[in-house]
Amino acid sequence: MSEDVPPELVALGAAIRRVRRRRKMTREELAEASDVHLTTLKEIENATISRERRPETFPDIADALGVTLEYLHDLANNRATLDKIEDPTRRMLREIRQEFGEKFSVLEELLRQADADRTRQYNDLAGRFDALHPEVNVHIGGHEHGEDTPEK
Repeated sequence: MSEDVPPELVALGAAIRRVRRRRKMTREELAEASDVHLTTLKEIENATISRERRPETFPDIADALGVTLEYLHDLANNRATLDKIEDPTRRMLREIRQEFGEKFSVLEELLRQADADRTRQYNDLAGRFDALHPEVNVHIGGHEHGEDTPEK
């Protein structure tokens, strides 16, 4: 860390890194999304800023992270937590649930039933195979089938 970097920028860089990681973004992805050079982003996150930044650098980074600059400052000053930042997969599922409401719940139930049906079908087929070919020892899907399979 550079000794001449103001403590506010050190904390802001750490806040940016925390949000970026929570969003599961690489530095390269954030640099591209914010139109900030990768070297500049590394310097900001690592508090090794060696020169003045263009005024829009921090707002551009905040926009690319999907937060406000005010939120980053609050996070840097321990007035906010990462709880506000949602995992991208969870956010996508939440948005789908909101958009499709009851239809999404029905789809989830259908997928659960289909998975249970596939499991039953697999077990049924494996049992039939074992009954027809007890001399064959086949390793299917992590389960042993054949002569080493315990009697049912």
